Amino acid sequence: MVLALLLGGAAQAADFRGAFDKERVCFSPQPQGVLRHLCIEYTLHWRLFSLMGEAAVNAVLADWKVTDFAIATPAGTVAWRANLPPALHEAARRLELHVVMDAGVRTPGVAAFPWLRLDSGSPTRQGTPSYNVPGSPDWAKLFHTAAPQVHATGTGRVYHCVASPPAWASAGTAKTLMRGELTLAPTIVGASVFCANLSSVGNTSALSRAIREVCDGGAALRPSWCAPRKGHKPQEAPASQDDEPERRAPRAAAGCRGGPVDPLDRTAGATGDCDASADPLDRTAGTGTGRQGGIDPRNPQVLSRAVTMDGATATYGGLPAASGTPDSRPRIRALVREVTTSNGSTAQIPFECHARQPLRRTYVQVEGASRHLRLDSAAAGTECDGEVALRLPTELLAGNFCVLFAVEDRAGQVSNTEKACLKALKLGSGTLQISLSWNTDGTDVDLHVREPGGQTIYFARPSSASGGRLDRDDRDGFGPENIYWNGNAPDGSYFVDVKLHAGRKPTRYVVTVNAAGGHSQVRTGVLTRSGERARVLRFVKNGDRISFD
Repeated sequence: MVLALLLGGAAQAADFRGAFDKERVCFSPQPQGVLRHLCIEYTLHWRLFSLMGEAAVNAVLADWKVTDFAIATPAGTVAWRANLPPALHEAARRLELHVVMDAGVRTPGVAAFPWLRLDSGSPTRQGTPSYNVPGSPDWAKLFHTAAPQVHATGTGRVYHCVASPPAWASAGTAKTLMRGELTLAPTIVGASVFCANLSSVGNTSALSRAIREVCDGGAALRPSWCAPRKGHKPQEAPASQDDEPERRAPRAAAGCRGGPVDPLDRTAGATGDCDASADPLDRTAGTGTGRQGGIDPRNPQVLSRAVTMDGATATYGGLPAASGTPDSRPRIRALVREVTTSNGSTAQIPFECHARQPLRRTYVQVEGASRHLRLDSAAAGTECDGEVALRLPTELLAGNFCVLFAVEDRAGQVSNTEKACLKALKLGSGTLQISLSWNTDGTDVDLHVREPGGQTIYFARPSSASGGRLDRDDRDGFGPENIYWNGNAPDGSYFVDVKLHAGRKPTRYVVTVNAAGGHSQVRTGVLTRSGERARVLRFVKNGDRISFD
């Protein structure tokens, strides 16, 4: 998600309330004690302003709340909130939270420092903003080069940020970057990463005291997860154990012995304990032999943070209403009501448009989400037919979702809102993924990738000795076609071509490259005649580094 952060110089106050609004995450606080897992919803504000003539930056944890939690019981089990008495719910409200985030950023002219670290300062209880002295973050430890490390867990992935990155921008460079136009850039999970290993939870002693008070109470009130009293036979297990499976969370039916990680994500694996240290942005499902993490397209709030448009900014709220008179405002019509797409690809939704003035803006919203994308343009004429091009995350799971879109002309008149739905396939991504989509139905465009060994992967030779594989060949329109390497793709030069085999022309294509380490590239072009073959790009892979021509 691209989100404008800075408009103007450092001398102007700029308060970005809602830049990180109601983010949700589950993690395992470290070091582990009585609190085993914590699921939270939080809002982080931050701003850049002038303090005695100097630029200052301030991050504040404006609000947060516990959505779920699990404790280590005296009996050696793990119990979740649904199976705990009200006294422990109240104790959880007294926990204190300290948040560290890494935001992916675009820094014009200084591309070497793609990460911005935000620290909420002092730990704070629910309902109380944190206190962070203006300018207190060390300017020499604000922008850095180290991407977060991804750790697989029982329900998906959790992100650990590098505590001491190998390279920080100097204080002078950091101030220069902050004075320029800074934008949040798409990352592996959207526009920001919750640093699970650097964030912390305080006042867990309130939970410990509440557990002692509950377990020291009368026999009639004493939960069976308390340690057995000396000379007493252990009581039968409560609803959180296996003797009453009908009262457990739905995930338990598949063999998960814990509780729900996120009340919105009741999923299960095949066997073993549940691990709530995962981020609920990563929707998961049992596969019989393990779990496959990903983003559920049925969750519009999560999906809206992961779907991007190059150059667009994110704004909270729904699409603007149609304005102007029916005769004067632009009119649009989607040329297709459903587009097949996939994880890691760029989906194109073509539309026709009639306008009396040049367009200046396109609005797009995942249906049901609380935010939308705004893409500014500089059209010179009133020819406004085009397409909505949505970049989809590699973590996207199979499923259907819809998007709403509208356009605005130079006079500020907003068109009618159109709707199109996307059917997302789950295709291979691996360590290197190259996908192709195009904007015309009934058209066959082919993807060709020549790997370093000289072999070309395409529909007639769908796999290579190095492990490359074409897992979808689309022959009737829109794509996607997809080539990926599940293992380590070989080092060397890759050449990506597209060919218009048959169908409607001209056809606009989009090629998307995603590689391990966060490397990504999108290239577009137009094919105008049958049989035309175009070289889209060349890139060189050297270990974890990729350079694009």
